[in-house]
Amino acid sequence: MYFYWAKDAGIADADVYVLDLKGNVVDTFIGAAPPHGADIHWRESTDTLICSSGGSAVPEIREINKTTGATIHSWDCTGIGYNQNALVAHDNSYNPSTFYLFTGDASFNIKVTIITAADNNTFVEGATASRSNLYVPQGLVYKDGFLYLLSDSYPSKSNRMIRKLNTDLSGGVLATYMFPTSPQSKEGEGLEIYQNRFYFGSLDRGTNGLSIFRTANIPFLDSVGSDW
Repeated sequence: MYFYWAKDAGIADADVYVLDLKGNVVDTFIGAAPPHGADIHWRESTDTLICSSGGSAVPEIREINKTTGATIHSWDCTGIGYNQNALVAHDNSYNPSTFYLFTGDASFNIKVTIITAADNNTFVEGATASRSNLYVPQGLVYKDGFLYLLSDSYPSKSNRMIRKLNTDLSGGVLATYMFPTSPQSKEGEGLEIYQNRFYFGSLDRGTNGLSIFRTANIPFLDSVGSDW
């Protein structure tokens, strides 16, 4: 098992670091992820990685080889939603070509657009849903028909939480898990689910050091607890 972390390089393509469970860097893919690389997920159907742009970069979804970092497909989503602050999640179980493209504006309002991707780098744009003021988006993952959004406050990086949402954002916020502590000056970095636990990164902007944490279980589905 490895962690894949895309390091923000501003407007340039982001480097992807491959980390073992002890936090050692075992490989680096230079410029493998889109600008301000924000989210990386394993695509089970093809045994590849799906990553998105982030920040002020226009939305892009990119599929890369998990061993070499080489680009396999790239879907240019310019103009979709708020056209910035992208995150991506996808359904590994039933619809591996269905992506949920998240975008946000400067006031932390969000849109989620359904993208059906093809292997020739084209896609069909589906419905878009909107919600207001869900703080700074830091990670997005799909599981069993729901989206889970990691966010925190800006600029303090406090109030770190995970919210459970319907994929069409109907019904409002279904549940919220507030973490017991919210390390100041440390920014949330990506969200993933593995063996019924959330995993997320926390970046110290001062030292550029990354820590990876996990919850003891998945809040909302089991008793709440954490060991991070």
